[in-house]
Amino acid sequence: MAIISGRALEDVRRKVTIKNIVYVCNHGLEIEGPGIHFRSASSPRLKAAFECIKDQIKKELLFFQGSFLEDKDLTLSVHYRLVGDDKVPMLMNVLKIATNPYVLNKEVCVGAGRKVFEIKPPLGWDKGKAVSWLLTQQKFASDKAVTLPICVGDDVTDEDAFAVVKGKGLAIAVGNHESPHAQYYLRDPDEVRQFLQQTYEFLLN
Repeated sequence: MAIISGRALEDVRRKVTIKNIVYVCNHGLEIEGPGIHFRSASSPRLKAAFECIKDQIKKELLFFQGSFLEDKDLTLSVHYRLVGDDKVPMLMNVLKIATNPYVLNKEVCVGAGRKVFEIKPPLGWDKGKAVSWLLTQQKFASDKAVTLPICVGDDVTDEDAFAVVKGKGLAIAVGNHESPHAQYYLRDPDEVRQFLQQTYEFLLN
């Protein structure tokens, strides 16, 4: 089992508290589990870019009630779930102005999640790449001939993982958003819990 999240590793471990599973955090820049410990290197240039972006965004967010900046060391996230819908286009424009010089210089890349703006290293690494890596590790570590990956997620950033799993296993989107890669849907976390319980009982039998 693997928990794949955009959150920082320590944050996810504190919330999940399950031992002996794999934690893939910061969109794959931190991976930890049994026999696994990986943390992406951060160059001085990247750190300097993050500091400049952080300083500028912090000043701008003062004008957008309900937004906040989360510094996850290897990535930055700007959350705007509580910002009024009429203010969101203006906020997105402010964030674009703050990050564009660094995007053009290929110092950072920018992505969007569910009511969150993600600023990351330009490594071409995402949840999909992380899932591919995990499946490769599973293939070499397991004596079983067949592995059926099941990927469940509710965020836009989970689409990269769904794209990898599609055709090899089950890609399951949670919620009512349109998914270009998920094959199946569950309505909410309660249905996810039921699905996992039924899957567990099936495997026991």
